[in-house]
Amino acid sequence: MAATHFHPHLILGLKTGVKGNAQYIKGNNVLYPVGGVLALHNFKEKEQSYIRLEENEKALTMIHVSMDRMMAAIVYQTDGRYISVYDLTTLKQKKVICVSPDIPGKEVVVACFTFDLKFLMVILGKPQWMLLCYELQTGDLKSSTQAINEDGTGEVYQAAPNPSDNTVICVVGPGLFRLLSVLDNSWTQYGYVMTEYVPFTCASWVTFDRLVCGTKDGRLIIFESGDLKYIYDMAETSLIDTKSFEELPPLTRAETETEQDTNDTEIREIVSGAKGFAYSYGESAVHFFERLSAHAYSKRNVFNITCPEIAEREPGINCIQNLSMNNDGDYLVATTRYSQIYSAFLMGPTIAQQPEIEFDLLGESLHHGEINGLSTCRWKPIFITCGKADRTVRIWNYEEQKLTISVQYQEDIYCVALHPTGLYATIGFSHKIRYVKVLIDDLESMRAFPIRSCVECAFSCNGHLFAAVNGNIIQIYSCITFQNVYNLKGHNGKIRSLAWIESDDKLVSCGTEGAVYEWYIPSTRRVGETIIKSCVFSGITVFSYGGSLFAVGSDGKLREISDSEVKKEHCCQS
Repeated sequence: MAATHFHPHLILGLKTGVKGNAQYIKGNNVLYPVGGVLALHNFKEKEQSYIRLEENEKALTMIHVSMDRMMAAIVYQTDGRYISVYDLTTLKQKKVICVSPDIPGKEVVVACFTFDLKFLMVILGKPQWMLLCYELQTGDLKSSTQAINEDGTGEVYQAAPNPSDNTVICVVGPGLFRLLSVLDNSWTQYGYVMTEYVPFTCASWVTFDRLVCGTKDGRLIIFESGDLKYIYDMAETSLIDTKSFEELPPLTRAETETEQDTNDTEIREIVSGAKGFAYSYGESAVHFFERLSAHAYSKRNVFNITCPEIAEREPGINCIQNLSMNNDGDYLVATTRYSQIYSAFLMGPTIAQQPEIEFDLLGESLHHGEINGLSTCRWKPIFITCGKADRTVRIWNYEEQKLTISVQYQEDIYCVALHPTGLYATIGFSHKIRYVKVLIDDLESMRAFPIRSCVECAFSCNGHLFAAVNGNIIQIYSCITFQNVYNLKGHNGKIRSLAWIESDDKLVSCGTEGAVYEWYIPSTRRVGETIIKSCVFSGITVFSYGGSLFAVGSDGKLREISDSEVKKEHCCQS
């Protein structure tokens, strides 16, 4: 029999904590990490394609996309320091670069392509902050130098390769600004040599010779042809004219100014395009300066990300971590520590017409944190999920790729189950289970059952019963009378998963003690059991007719069980 291959129809989510975790690609596709893949998602056409990551690549820490949007480098660190390079047209891996263990540095802090895709620049962190130049075609290390100041001061936050010269790169960080050029594999610093402490945070080339740098204290510092030209305090600036001849303010500020809390003024990210440049300002605002001419830029508008309710429990979650502009320079995507991608149309109303514009969600509103419950529906193309951290219950339509209902609660949610008709659901809370009616845009509570911290619940296939875990007992309730009609006792550990057989006269369960049980409901008797003490089972499902059941657990194996015997094993990690 030919092997059956499954392909994902839709993957929803976003992996936070990855630098550069949402990037515009050609054709308005957005590249972002989710689960064990990199998704290329066209949200307008509702189409997804995937780069399937190898097991070690799933520990990725950074994504960098080339200037022409044709290549992507992902940084991952397991037992070494690696960079995988992918072709975004074919979605195939082209090269893996391994940083030699002989080169000191705990982690890769920067990985970026030169504009012509001939080289990949890599900067390692402490203790020496080495800049390494790899030839992309061969993967060979061509040259290296120290990225920080010659006296060993400074810290690398970001690097910006020149958009038209593959021998030039700018490196910035607190107390660090270096323009570096390489000739015959020998690196030299040129242009402005900083002797003062300036808290640089980011940099971007807006033309081949004009560099804009942001600081922690809310300033934009502009260099042209390597020389310091302009310093702007962005709290007061609405027009930038690089042909003006104003006297420069002091580059360094008084200690009282630098000691102040800079959360409301820090510029963390700058991106530029054909129509101007945008930068994050403070925690959740983005300012866009439109290009008026080759030398002048005017602030067109300010874009802001709405603070999620979970911010009360997780301070700083709404801080912008990443910006990316599309090819045409009129759309921007942003991400924060909250698991959501945001977008903004930059050429909309001006600041005079609308002083501030809210970012839109790109795609649907996503869960933040662990999803600790999921249930599908037999009669409709919908499924239900619940979030442990965000305390929300959500119902999704996978055919339309839409979130149809999202309800937030004030207490912890432990599980959800969806009725086969899609008209009802059960939700497990810390003190009760609620039986709810699914409305057009809300969930209406109908009944409550006194089961505390129920971690698993499942409706029967015909929907007239539902089973709920109460400690190490399975309680079965009627969906007509709402009475407790059966109790199944036998598990010694925590019960992790339940599944009904099509006829609804049998139920299978698995637990942390390594037990898989099959129950005959009318007599509440256990009619099958499989014990594997070395495995903590976490999930179970069954063929509709009940011939075989499948269980997964802590040892990474998928087991097919029939007549209380393991018939087949498949290692899920291979």
